[in-house]
Amino acid sequence: MSSAWHLISQLDQEGPEDADSLEFLRRRARSRARHAEFYVHPFALDRLGPRVVLGGRAAAEHAGAPVDAGEARDVYVRASNYPLLIEQWHADRAPNEPNFHLHVVDDAAWPFASGQHFAGPWVAWLDLADQGDRAADTLLDRLIGGRWR
Repeated sequence: MSSAWHLISQLDQEGPEDADSLEFLRRRARSRARHAEFYVHPFALDRLGPRVVLGGRAAAEHAGAPVDAGEARDVYVRASNYPLLIEQWHADRAPNEPNFHLHVVDDAAWPFASGQHFAGPWVAWLDLADQGDRAADTLLDRLIGGRWR
């Protein structure tokens, strides 16, 4: 997990060389967390609290990309907080109709600063690209200043 976060930090600093290297990095960075799909009551989604960091569409919107936050949430949580949060949110595993994409990061690999509420734009892009979300292209255009030919 730590090596995936190291790759992401390099991407933050240097940016991708080309589309092939970015796709290679996306596949390698998948190990940044353990990923699970849940259904959480929409009211609970509005009250996620300070122990999580939002990724995906919410982080892309926060970074200024012209996307809407959507109904589903990508949420990063420390492994030590995972069981309690799942219980508090009454999360049900729902791979067919998830509205909650949970990314569980080992405590030792936790990359986010204390008080950080949104993941960075490259993490948001990874979340969206992993899910095949069209918003990934919109965010990538903003990050690299256009499209690769």
